[in-house]
Amino acid sequence: MKQYLELCQRIVDEGIWVENKRTGTRCLTVINAELEYDVANNRFPMITTRKSYYKAAIAELLGYLRGYSSAAQFREIGCMTWNANANENQAWLNNP
Repeated sequence: MKQYLELCQRIVDEGIWVENKRTGTRCLTVINAELEYDVANNRFPMITTRKSYYKAAIAELLGYLRGYSSAAQFREIGCMTWNANANENQAWLNNP
C-alpha cells in the first residue's frame, strides 16, 4: 500500500496533464511508473483508494488475463465495470 500511495503523491507532484483520446478527458500522469509486489503463496494485492467488491474485482482481473476486448465479454462473467465506458464510447461499442 505504501508504494501505491507514494506513486499517487508522485503523480500529484510531478505529473503532466495529457488528453485521453478515448474518453476525451484530461488525465494527470507520469511515465514509466512501476510497482513491485511479491505474489508468492497465491497472494495478489488489491491496491485502490476506492471501495471495491471482491467478486467484481476478481471477474475484471479474469477478463484481463483472458484478453477480453469488449464490455459484453466482461458482462458475461459478471463484471459490469466497463458498462459506462462502453455506453459512452462509440469506438468501444464498435469493437468486434
